[in-house]
Amino acid sequence: MALKLDSYRSLCTEVYGIDKPTAPADALDFYLAYARESKGPILEPMCGSGRFLIPMLESGLEVDGIDASASMLDLCRQKCRDRGLKSNLYEGFIQEIELDQKYGLAFIPSGSFTLITDANQARLSLQRLRDAMLPGAKLVLEAGQNRGAESISWPWGGKWWDRPAGGKIVLSWMGHYDTTTGIAHSIHRYELVVDGQLVKTEFEDFDTRTYDRSEMIRMLEDVGFVNVRVLTAYANKEPDREVEDVVYECARP
Repeated sequence: MALKLDSYRSLCTEVYGIDKPTAPADALDFYLAYARESKGPILEPMCGSGRFLIPMLESGLEVDGIDASASMLDLCRQKCRDRGLKSNLYEGFIQEIELDQKYGLAFIPSGSFTLITDANQARLSLQRLRDAMLPGAKLVLEAGQNRGAESISWPWGGKWWDRPAGGKIVLSWMGHYDTTTGIAHSIHRYELVVDGQLVKTEFEDFDTRTYDRSEMIRMLEDVGFVNVRVLTAYANKEPDREVEDVVYECARP
């Protein structure tokens, strides 16, 4: 059965354009260092609106992107057109897409990999990435490593953003975290309000999963990656167990 995306629709995409127009400087520098060492073109799966992809293109690097959100890809394409940049941008899930190009680096920043909550789908995604990489190419991805001590639920919370074109986008959320699975399930409600009137509403299911460090290493090795290293984001050092988000670096033989 084909996968279905229940998040990152048009209002969420607009919020990204307002709230997260660029990548954090330390994260961008971290991945740029890998990109500049790449022995071939670069692939950013789950590239979203292009916060990392676009500055890499502006640095003269060859970078392609994949994302399952048509809205996010439309924003990325528009940014590329506005800057006179060219990139191959593919719509689809990593685990379903097949690419003819082979890459010298694949990277997934900002914990986006944790959006893949099913372990079998995560494993298949890693296998597809391995198949799309050149011998010796590196895969670098971020993921949460620690599960909470107990399951919790949280009530409705929210915030809003003023739109350049007028009006506001209001985001409300509630959710539940299950420590036995490491999955946090949230419901997001985006509302577009213009001149005091509700113009549009979008509900999204938003799930993320933390992967135990040993579990992630095992998955990477099971699909054929070697030389797995676990790093503190964004530093070239071993993380301690208290660090929530870590970076996994590995290579295709």
